[in-house]
Amino acid sequence: MVYSLEAQTFGDFMTEYEVEHRDVVAQALNLTCEQKKNLYEALRQNADDKNRFYNYQFYADNCTTRAGKMIAAQCQSFQLENILPDPSPTYRQMIHIYLDRQQQYWPELGIDLLLGSNLDKKPGNEQAIYFLPDYLMVGFDHAHTSRGPLVLRKEILLRFSKVTSDKVWLTPVFVFSFLFVLSILLSLIRKVYAQKTLLIFDVVLFSLLGLVGLVMLYVWLFRVDEVCRNNINIVWALPTHLVAVFFLARNPAWLKYYFLITAILSAVLLLGFRWWPQQMNIALVPMLMIIVFRSSHLFLKLNHAKDHQLPGKDPRL
Repeated sequence: MVYSLEAQTFGDFMTEYEVEHRDVVAQALNLTCEQKKNLYEALRQNADDKNRFYNYQFYADNCTTRAGKMIAAQCQSFQLENILPDPSPTYRQMIHIYLDRQQQYWPELGIDLLLGSNLDKKPGNEQAIYFLPDYLMVGFDHAHTSRGPLVLRKEILLRFSKVTSDKVWLTPVFVFSFLFVLSILLSLIRKVYAQKTLLIFDVVLFSLLGLVGLVMLYVWLFRVDEVCRNNINIVWALPTHLVAVFFLARNPAWLKYYFLITAILSAVLLLGFRWWPQQMNIALVPMLMIIVFRSSHLFLKLNHAKDHQLPGKDPRL
């Protein structure tokens, strides 16, 4: 992932943050005139075309990392105090604090799906400070140099009150729980229309799961940094689902065993949900329940259809 730095005027920066309702806090740094001059020159050189592009590393070399370390490099005897609580959070938990505060439950689900178990490591104090902007601000508040405290004073330039979304109920947990209940209700109805609806439901469900799994596999293999690797979510979002759905109408002998294995894998994930080394999003509980239920149902239906299929009869019905 090649990122690039873009320079803009302070006025444009403030306008952008005001439009997006994002807070801005200014820290006045305790730097000498020479340090300020050197910092400005370093920033100017970094904005040159030959320097402004870089390979983005999610938690090791991002925009916060570069800003913080560039400032620290201009200070003599720079020291950071510990700002982490006990017990310290993981990278994933640090991100969740941001997203939960803004009620960004769908982006949080997306992050939890694609970023693997490496995100569940606990960063050290310096790693945490250079990972996220709020941690950098607090870290600088407690930093010292040969001239004393790094931050002389702070000023709030923009502050917005928290706005609660009127669609906060439309969370992944609610949507997936609704789909789980819907699948159960449709399964209880023996009418032909209900069974055909279930067939469409299964095709859409496992196609989407396969596509998600394909994306997981791609970023696992080809992303430069390691943040998307060792992703346990691929156990339930198998890319092979994209192949299996095309055989639902043909009912080959192996298909029932495929869905049996799918049901077992998802059930194991569900039973060990709280103990896996990778923290899984809570919305995956109803999703795993859907997969277990529909995979088990398909196994039983396909098994029964294979044993009792009549000429001309659709085995899915």
